Amino acid sequence: MMSHVVDGIVNLLAAEPSAALPVTHIGDRVPAASGELPSLSVSVALDPPRGNGMDGFLREGHQLVQNTTVVTVSSTPDTFLPDLKTLRILPLPLKRNPASHSLDFSDDDVGVRRSTDPNNPVKYRLTLHPAAKEEFTLDVANALIRFGAPQNPGDKLEVVHWTLAFRDDIVIVRHSGLLSLDAWGKDATETNTLSRSVQQKLAGSRDVLRAQGFAILNPTSLTAASSSLPEPAAGSAFGVWKQTLTYRFAFEIELGGQDSAGAAIRRIDIHANNTIKENFTVPAAP
Repeated sequence: MMSHVVDGIVNLLAAEPSAALPVTHIGDRVPAASGELPSLSVSVALDPPRGNGMDGFLREGHQLVQNTTVVTVSSTPDTFLPDLKTLRILPLPLKRNPASHSLDFSDDDVGVRRSTDPNNPVKYRLTLHPAAKEEFTLDVANALIRFGAPQNPGDKLEVVHWTLAFRDDIVIVRHSGLLSLDAWGKDATETNTLSRSVQQKLAGSRDVLRAQGFAILNPTSLTAASSSLPEPAAGSAFGVWKQTLTYRFAFEIELGGQDSAGAAIRRIDIHANNTIKENFTVPAAP
């Protein structure tokens, strides 16, 4: 996770206005050629963990979302039953519209319209006792839409409902330690100019630092600038000047929230002490 700290400092120093350097000249490597000067090398030394601490869990990542699905009328495992009067609602779970104030499910929660002719869509009506093709009722327990009459094969129905987008839990990761920034330049003047630019940039407002994950970023040391001959990754050695800035930091970042599986459950197998075996299968048709 130290790469998050490096990314945070790179984004901070390369941000406009008054960027210390372009983002391509800041990173966790020393310059390998004179053409890469001036540049800034980032090194991180983390403090040892203090016990196990508390879990970093912040909150569930699941999000309530409105889903729109266009279904072609035909009997398939995930859409219509063979009678073409009953339509499965997917994806699940079926949820209420957060803006709805009715006691039961209403048109605000689930909407259906026929969009076979996109220029002349036909809105369907939710009712307790549907009798016409353009009327439907909800079987909330089984997540089904039941129409008053069979739908015409090949027609397209647009179904809008609310559900959950399943995402990984949101956790917070905290790091603290020492951050070393090596300012490299072709001579003492260039190195000193870069060093001062970095110091000014990192002395910015707390809000700017927090935006990149730094709760604390305090200067602790500054070495004297000196010339050296670093060994590059390729080619011959070249003369440079270097000055090192050290900061004590505390860094926090929220991770997680990526999409996770949320498919309908089709089968559950239970094995009790390897002696009793019962297979529970969700029927193909409710």
